[in-house]
Amino acid sequence: MTTTDEQALARSDRYLREFVEALRLCPYARSCRESGRLQRRVLRSRDDAFPAIQQIEALPEQAVEVVLLIFPDEPASGEQSARYLAEFDFRYSTRKLSDTQRMHRLMGQVAGRRLAYRPFTGGR
Repeated sequence: MTTTDEQALARSDRYLREFVEALRLCPYARSCRESGRLQRRVLRSRDDAFPAIQQIEALPEQAVEVVLLIFPDEPASGEQSARYLAEFDFRYSTRKLSDTQRMHRLMGQVAGRRLAYRPFTGGR
């Protein structure tokens, strides 16, 4: 684990203790953390997420209550984060589908929408 990873974990610990637990946003946060059933992974890119999820899924069920995937290098703006989380939600929710089934589901979600090339290239 690198120093940067340790710093990301320290920020996550502080956030959990001083915000989530202190404000009682999640009634299970403290007991989960103290019991060791909180699994955290510091990831450097989106490509690292799926293998990390597979590693966590391979753990015994009683070893995992909550999972935090920490992306310290990714943008944290609201719109970008929402898209980012939606992408991972889709990937995780469709992980057991074949590529063909996944593509059919994706196409069903974009039907009737206009997909423009310009926003993805910054107008270039």
